[in-house]
Amino acid sequence: MTLLDDIVRGASGSAPLAVLLRQMKVLAARTEAAPLAEWVEHELNGYGDGVELPPYRGPHRAPVYGHYMGIMGAEIRNVIIEPFNLPEEYRDGPLFNRWFREPIANIEAWAVRDTPASFGWPDGGMQLYGMLIQSGEATTGLREDFALAQVKVVVDQSVTARVCEVVRNRVLDLALAIEKVAPGAGESSAPVEQKADAVIAINNYFYGQGNVAVAGKNATQTVGAVAPSRDDTAGLIRYLAAAGLAVEDQRALAAAIAQDECDASAAGRWPRVRSWLAETGTAVGANALGSAIATAATGFLGL
Repeated sequence: MTLLDDIVRGASGSAPLAVLLRQMKVLAARTEAAPLAEWVEHELNGYGDGVELPPYRGPHRAPVYGHYMGIMGAEIRNVIIEPFNLPEEYRDGPLFNRWFREPIANIEAWAVRDTPASFGWPDGGMQLYGMLIQSGEATTGLREDFALAQVKVVVDQSVTARVCEVVRNRVLDLALAIEKVAPGAGESSAPVEQKADAVIAINNYFYGQGNVAVAGKNATQTVGAVAPSRDDTAGLIRYLAAAGLAVEDQRALAAAIAQDECDASAAGRWPRVRSWLAETGTAVGANALGSAIATAATGFLGL
């Protein structure tokens, strides 16, 4: 039984997400796959302020309820605060949406609660709402003496369950993609070639054409270029050159190809080229060139 077998079995079943992600952390460490390690770290420990969130973590629309206090001890609880009672520029922001930056274990716990999870507004939200009411830009629909004392942003279990489902599916998809090309990649004794193939599969998952939403402003698109077929060395260099690969990197790739072609034991396996594709794809990251390297690796190595 391999590490990948354990991950596939757990992700296909009901293993806790934190357990699956720790197994993925081992896989990332053994293959030295930086994008996988980064994603796992964020999912396990949360996304800090300023860290870009993946789309499945928000925004999620959520109803907001207010607890209002008035004169003579009057109070009204669970009054829904409608977005249309505020100026338009505030209706799609953090007052009426929830982004999940918390560790996945927290989100999984909320998904199995008997009651929906509830949260307050972000810092400054209550003050902003009070200022809008005082200026007449927003309305409560209540008597003028009623003021907002507490707010609840209510997130149904179905919302947090969907977030968990996406993470579980990601783990399973990644494990299956790696298993297809490098079934022993998660083992400490795995050969270098399998580890390189695993990194290429991981880079393709994170940086491939379907996963790069927006290329960097300085990225060069591979307009008119055809992805290389298996063992097509000239096509590999041509494709990556068209994608904007720097001249010095093209020379390094050509040198790796030449060394592999001269090494009889490397015939058909391209160990140096595999390593170059894995390392360069990881270093480039999520942009058009990274996507092109992932595509080129898949075609050239027949993965």
